[in-house]
Amino acid sequence: MTAALAPSSHTLHTPEEARHARAPRPAPAADPDAALVACAQRELPGPSPAFEKLVARHRARVERRAAAVLGARQDAEDAAQDVFLNVFRALPRYEQRQPFAHWLERIVTNTCRMHLRSRRRHDRRMRAVALEQLCNPPAPARPAADARRDVARVCARLSDVNRTAFVLRAGAELPYGDIAEKLGISESAAKMRVRRAQGEALRLAHESLRDG
Repeated sequence: MTAALAPSSHTLHTPEEARHARAPRPAPAADPDAALVACAQRELPGPSPAFEKLVARHRARVERRAAAVLGARQDAEDAAQDVFLNVFRALPRYEQRQPFAHWLERIVTNTCRMHLRSRRRHDRRMRAVALEQLCNPPAPARPAADARRDVARVCARLSDVNRTAFVLRAGAELPYGDIAEKLGISESAAKMRVRRAQGEALRLAHESLRDG
């Protein structure tokens, strides 16, 4: 008697199934920002046209995302500036293991969270200041001449690049477009430079007050 054939361990496929089984898996979609990111990484920390193109490409989406979280348009624009400032600082360390847009989205989320926390702290401080002023009326304000001397001392300690941006914005009160034209940079780069200058000026002012 002929022995019964043992069941095969391999499943038989129809020709259609076999064709699909042999077909290679589709490669992941290429990152449309990869070339600009690589170029910007080579150019930074100096002037980077590639980085400015990245900012222009993603600014509208970043501002929409920030507005959805923060609500106020001005807050969203401020948050967007901080987002691209954080990207500017972190881009040299970015490794293209994930699409740039996904990495950028994480920075947007974290920056908006920081703005929300800052807003809550600011609101608490303002309530405390209002209560303090109700209980203890403020002392007379310092003369304007003293305040101007304080500002001049802070300006003198700013770095050359930041001092120019700070004076054009805070002193001459020029719009960002005019500042960009005078400095020979894009408007988005002018906004970031003014923001860095304001941060440095604030730090120096705090140090001046602390040291008396």
